[in-house]
Amino acid sequence: MQLNELMNLAHSAAGFLTRTEIRRGWEELGPGGPPPNYNPVSAPHWRRLLQRTREENSYFGKIRFGDWSGVFFKRYKYPRRWASASDLCVSFSDWQAAWPPLWRTLEAGELTPLKLGPSGDVWAGEVVLNGRNVPVVIKRPYKRRWYRYLNEIGRGSRAWRAWHKAWAMVVRDIPTAWPLLVLQKRRFGYITDSVIVFQRVEGQTLDSINLDALAPDQRDALFRRTGRLLRKIDQLGMAHFDAKSTNWVVQSDEKLGPRPVLIDVDGLRFRRWQALGLHRLLRAMRQHPQYTPADSLAVCQGYSPFSKVAGAE
Repeated sequence: MQLNELMNLAHSAAGFLTRTEIRRGWEELGPGGPPPNYNPVSAPHWRRLLQRTREENSYFGKIRFGDWSGVFFKRYKYPRRWASASDLCVSFSDWQAAWPPLWRTLEAGELTPLKLGPSGDVWAGEVVLNGRNVPVVIKRPYKRRWYRYLNEIGRGSRAWRAWHKAWAMVVRDIPTAWPLLVLQKRRFGYITDSVIVFQRVEGQTLDSINLDALAPDQRDALFRRTGRLLRKIDQLGMAHFDAKSTNWVVQSDEKLGPRPVLIDVDGLRFRRWQALGLHRLLRAMRQHPQYTPADSLAVCQGYSPFSKVAGAE
């Protein structure tokens, strides 16, 4: 076995194994010494996977409805535990039947509004894909300034950028709302409207959950997992500028306990900015009446497990 093959094995297994298991495999098969902090073969794999999200292939398909055009998710090779939609097998005919009535109800305001504002609307609905009822969230961003029509030339709309960011999280195995469809409308070459559809993550947001109703071990695990996800985002060369408590949903899992899932990736940036998301979350959680110093410590220890506790804060 060559070292490059070992790195490819580690990349493929990273989403299914613990760090201890990966280290054990390195000690058994590797050349000796500590394992590298970063896998050099991962970045090319991620780039190839992200390239697929914008073209016609076995996993994604192009779609058009009148002036609207975009990309939809077909299937994923390795379904994820945190997204039931990841094991779907979607065809063009599914969206051909599901999208027109969904759009009509959205335009008529008959869907459940989750957020309405000048920067965009967020609606909750349901579609049938591959014979399954899938709860969805539809995000329709607006342009608050005229220059948005110009600076989106060449880089796509906010919905298109959210599609790219969401799949950048998925391929790195960071739990987030599963992206299903993105559409853009153009007029004279300018993007005049856009919309993106995610699977809805069932659960309560971190800012509204009853923390006292959780068992002590579940509560500690929840905040440690949140800290670990923020550390993973930072380690992979990204930063989340808006990792506040309203952008996390606590997903229930009978076997693993409560699990945090990011539901808004608009604040994600592809540059290193250490602990930015951590500080944003800690600042937001202070508004929760049941949040305690022990919870804050669990988040920090999840983010930096080998650091010493410097003080009460």
